[in-house]
Amino acid sequence: MANPPVSAVDLEANLYRQKRYEETYQTHSDPWDYSSYADRVRFRTIADAARNWFPAPRRALDVACGLGQLTVLLDDFSEQVFAYDFAPSAVERTRERCEQAGCQRVQVDVRDATDPGYESDCFDLILMSDMDISGNRDWWCHVLAIHKGFLTRDGIIVACGRIKADGRKQFDENFRAMHGTILDRIYFHDRYWFKARSVVKRVMPSPMAKGLLGRPWFYHTAKTLGRLAGPMGSIHYGVVVGFP
Repeated sequence: MANPPVSAVDLEANLYRQKRYEETYQTHSDPWDYSSYADRVRFRTIADAARNWFPAPRRALDVACGLGQLTVLLDDFSEQVFAYDFAPSAVERTRERCEQAGCQRVQVDVRDATDPGYESDCFDLILMSDMDISGNRDWWCHVLAIHKGFLTRDGIIVACGRIKADGRKQFDENFRAMHGTILDRIYFHDRYWFKARSVVKRVMPSPMAKGLLGRPWFYHTAKTLGRLAGPMGSIHYGVVVGFP
């Protein structure tokens, strides 16, 4: 499949997103509430899935790295780690996180997903987390085709996002359009966690709510309910994709 062109409208929308995200990172210390126990477990789940399928990548790439939670985890098992985001403030904070964690093999840059500028056959593992790949098909097929070109022959992409159940088919199809094979699916069983969080935040003062939501037992109770519900118990959904 040819790489779909990006329209002028899409490019303008991308510039708007870049500006909005940069303002968000400048004004909020944790804009996506990634410091919560649930999100720490989610990032570990993504990293573990990647490691299970590619235990010792020579080079790994974290696309749209945000605050660097996955970037740091990649340093645990990859020989070299590269990460980028189009928001300069996000890149700076990822660098700070990596420095505080003692990461020695990480390079973080300001780049854009539509033209990151890496060489072909460069990465064994590419992570794409919290990216709505089920959205604008031409846009994401363009982005996915570019990143597919960065993979080594046996390389894999691990991608996930907050995706409604009726969007998972499109999520998968966008990878198949790139001749990808779904090797594994990742379910986070977090639906009841989000429902519980919404209730707690409504009925409790902020400090009390934050304290309860930070307790592991609270998260694991909600996750057990999600697991009993099977795939429908997940709000976040991910795939491991190979390109034979």
